[in-house]
Amino acid sequence: MTDKMVGVDVRAERLHVMVSRACNNDCVFCLEDPFVRRRARFGDPIEILERFFRRDAVLFTCGEPTLHRHLLSMVAKARALGYREIGLVTNGRLLGRDDLARRLVDAGLTEVTVSIHSHRPEVHNRLVGRRAFLQTLYGLDLVASLGADRVTLKSSTVVTKLNVGDLDQTLLFLSRRGVQVVNLNYVEPAGKAAEAFRRLAPRMSEVAAVLALVPKDCCRELVVTGVPACVLGHGPRAGRREVIWHWKDGAFVQLTANRGQVHGPPCETCDARAHCDGVWSKYAHVFGWGEFHPIARGWDDGHREH
Repeated sequence: MTDKMVGVDVRAERLHVMVSRACNNDCVFCLEDPFVRRRARFGDPIEILERFFRRDAVLFTCGEPTLHRHLLSMVAKARALGYREIGLVTNGRLLGRDDLARRLVDAGLTEVTVSIHSHRPEVHNRLVGRRAFLQTLYGLDLVASLGADRVTLKSSTVVTKLNVGDLDQTLLFLSRRGVQVVNLNYVEPAGKAAEAFRRLAPRMSEVAAVLALVPKDCCRELVVTGVPACVLGHGPRAGRREVIWHWKDGAFVQLTANRGQVHGPPCETCDARAHCDGVWSKYAHVFGWGEFHPIARGWDDGHREH
């Protein structure tokens, strides 16, 4: 019997449309290699939207999508083709330019994820390599002002040693500004972050200790990706990464959700293993398996994807 048949733990799938080879930030944890991105063959976004065999969800991503002058046309085309969920991930800095946030939502955008990495300007700016906090916050506030009935506002915060100490305050800050879904993403050892992983990565148990201070009703929805449920305990939901479809060399390619995560000795008898992506292999190499433990039957259903 499959997960789909019993109605639990079905991974979300979404088409990712690569939009921009450029970015106006220089994040220390960027998953993309700028050299590779500048030379990548993205394909024609409109053709990709037309040829994709599913019309349920699309995300405009890569680099900084708002730098692309035809982003509005892409969003409008997705709506015309019948995509139900049309999302954008952005650093938010240009959402205020020429009323871009409102025009994107008018064109059909249903979800905006703004990357913001601390409530403290100096920490955010250090992580993104630019004095960008005020522009990002302004963009986030513009989306919030459009109303939750028109667009779902999400945030994305990459968890590092620089911001882990007061994540609880960052969550409260974002929730008070109208963010509907707060995503915390443990720094992934890929791209630029792979080389700086030892310098950037906090212990996962430290992340869990800070999140334990957060009131249960602090956020409308809080999802933590990259930290297993056995470390998080009975706090926020442990997120599972989606299955990504993207265009490569003239065909659609499926990028599996597990990209560099492994299961170790504590996972062998864990009843949550089937619902857990595991631990970054580089994290296990650096820190070992001492923080992780098997979960017995009856583990918190709040950690599962529904």
